[in-house]
Amino acid sequence: GELCGPFVLEATAEFDVAPGRILFVGQETNGWYTVEDFLDPQKGLAEALLWYREFGLAENHPASRSPFWTFHRKIAQGIGIDWRALLWSNLVRFDGTRIQNGRGSLIDHPSEAGLLALQRGVLAAEIDSLRINTVIFLTGPNYDHIIRNEFSDAEFSVFGQWPVRQLSQVRCLARPSVRMIRTYHPAYLRRKRLFDPVADEIIRFCL
Repeated sequence: GELCGPFVLEATAEFDVAPGRILFVGQETNGWYTVEDFLDPQKGLAEALLWYREFGLAENHPASRSPFWTFHRKIAQGIGIDWRALLWSNLVRFDGTRIQNGRGSLIDHPSEAGLLALQRGVLAAEIDSLRINTVIFLTGPNYDHIIRNEFSDAEFSVFGQWPVRQLSQVRCLARPSVRMIRTYHPAYLRRKRLFDPVADEIIRFCL
C-alpha cells in the first residue's frame, strides 16, 4: 500500500473576494491521490491541485452530509459568507488509508515523525501567503502536538467557560494578528451533543 497525499489547497474565487480570510482546518484526508502520483513528473503539483479543485469542498460528494462538512456550512452561514469562501485545509498532509491494515490517521504510525518533519512549515506558509486572519482547527486535543510541530510557540488557553480540551484559543507569538481556535472534530461534537453550542461559539469568535 501507499501513503495518500500530500494534501495541497487552492484558494477559491469566493475566498479571494471575501471580507474575512478564514481557514477551516481538519485532521487529514480519508483517502486521496497517492504519493506515487505526486512524484510522477507528468502529474505532480497539478494532480494535487486537481484533486482539491474537483472535490470542491464536498459540493457534489456524499461527504457533504458528514458532520465535518455540515459544520463547515453552518459556520459559513453564521458568519454570513458564501460557504465556498470558507477555505479548507488539513493539519496533516498525508493519510494512511491505502496502507495495508491502514487508517486515515498516521498518529502513532512509525512514519509519523518523519512525515511531520517533511510537512513542517506548509500550513504556516498557507496562512502567510493567503493572508489568513482566522484559523479554525477541527482537530481535537490529540492533534495539539502537531499544531505545536507547525507553530513552536503555540499556546493553548482557556476560551470562556469551556474545558481546554473541548474548546481552546491558540496563540502564536510569531503571528499575533492571526486569531486561532481549536475544538474537536465535528463527528465527536455531534456524538457529545456539542455540535450546535460549539458552532455558535466559533461563529461569535469569527465575527
